[in-house]
Amino acid sequence: MEKNIAAQYGMVTAAYFGLFMYRYNKGYVHTGKRAIINIMVLFVVVQPLCRIIGGSNGLFMFAGMCMSSIIMLPTPQDERREWEREQEKKAVVKSKKHKTKTKTS
Repeated sequence: MEKNIAAQYGMVTAAYFGLFMYRYNKGYVHTGKRAIINIMVLFVVVQPLCRIIGGSNGLFMFAGMCMSSIIMLPTPQDERREWEREQEKKAVVKSKKHKTKTKTS
């Protein structure tokens, strides 16, 4: 029975990496710190916990966490939005500094 469960976890993992590589090759995934942390948590924390739960419940939980992990991976659009927010914050800080300089002058 244990070999069967191990093979099923292997199939879920292979499906995860297949889907990850498909999304990566299409440019839907931005690999950075967030992606690495996401994948590390999935395979270092979640998979062992699901194996402790055991049986089909643990397997289905792991499969669900894999799919939610794929959804949560950062995209290039997320990175662009984050960069734009940083630029807006810098512009606000510059305008505040400029206003304080003109008030004191």
